[in-house]
Amino acid sequence: MVLGAVVGIVSSQVLGALWYSPRVLGNAWMRVTYPGKTEEEVRAANNCSKAMPVAMVSYALLGFLINFALGPLLKSGSCVDAIVRGVLISMVVTLIDVAHCMFSARPLVGFVIDHAYDVFVITLMCICIATIG
Repeated sequence: MVLGAVVGIVSSQVLGALWYSPRVLGNAWMRVTYPGKTEEEVRAANNCSKAMPVAMVSYALLGFLINFALGPLLKSGSCVDAIVRGVLISMVVTLIDVAHCMFSARPLVGFVIDHAYDVFVITLMCICIATIG
């Protein structure tokens, strides 16, 4: 059953809308990602209509991959086990990207905002798969 993965995927989109909203971390993320530009300038220069579908598809694939690769393991444990496994997977993902951040001279604040979001998304997906199925 992939219901847990589907709920995790939808939840990741809701979390992203909140996480990157101006009321939460959106303004800080915008300042470090596009220094010196207004939101209007960023919207005019970047086509979000291309980025959003790519993000949605990549997180959908992530949810299904976690479900198929780790589903039986997640479903056999508790919610706490799912949280631990989600955080461990997230740590692997984050550690892989640390070198890229350093070589690209990307601001640390943007890296932390993006990867903290990834930690929450992966952990949320693991919880949904473990509890819903």
